[in-house]
Amino acid sequence: MSKALRRGKKEDIQTSKIREPATAKTAMKVAKTETVKRASAKQKDTLASREEVNRLVVEVSESILEEFDLKNLFTVQDIRDIVENTIRDYVESGKKIEAKSLIKRFEIYRDELYKFLASKIISENRELNNEIIEFIVYRAPEIAGKATPLLYKASIGAPHIIASLRELWERYGNPTLLRCPRCMFKSLTPDFYCLVCGATPGEAEIKTIMRFEDELRYAASQWHSNLIIEALNSGYVYYDGEIKPPSLVKNRTGVLFHLSTKEKNILREILNK
Repeated sequence: MSKALRRGKKEDIQTSKIREPATAKTAMKVAKTETVKRASAKQKDTLASREEVNRLVVEVSESILEEFDLKNLFTVQDIRDIVENTIRDYVESGKKIEAKSLIKRFEIYRDELYKFLASKIISENRELNNEIIEFIVYRAPEIAGKATPLLYKASIGAPHIIASLRELWERYGNPTLLRCPRCMFKSLTPDFYCLVCGATPGEAEIKTIMRFEDELRYAASQWHSNLIIEALNSGYVYYDGEIKPPSLVKNRTGVLFHLSTKEKNILREILNK
């Protein structure tokens, strides 16, 4: 084989080795571009038009109100925002949008929908009737507990609602140590103002409902004689779940009660035993 022929073959081999990576790289770029195009086309196929979204919002909202038995309380406009946001999430994630799948999603998260609607009613200061209040109490109890003062005032004359609110206030609201003798909620502040009904009962009235004399007699029977003398000399005690002389209450937390003549005599009776 001549030198020229051998040189030519060698050059062909070297050229082939140089061109192979370039060809593979180009092919990869082309494949990647096609993949991006296909993904983009697929995404465009799944994206709904504004008109389609609006149509779905109305359709899904009406179905939810019907299936959840809310038609007499709410309108499409009331749940439009939360339904539309859910549909937008589907659109942005490229999921196939179907009314049935959307409704099923709301069935799974219906408690969140109820909380949304209950909060909406309260934040917008809507007119409250027993039907609306019952919805909040029984469908969104946590919201009801926190909004008890507002709901209580609108529930006068509906004892079954008030009884439920009393329980929810203690579970989710802001219960206090003392029960109000007017509304019977645990909602009296240390200065005897009721957070729920707004009443300001007197000390004697509060003592009656909490059976103060019996509580005092039991508590003092557990005290050392020096503590009884302390209470007699100071003329008052504290209540923080139980009645205590001043020195046993840290930072003076609790509710201060002044001792009447009769209550002091109870202490003296125990002291002299």
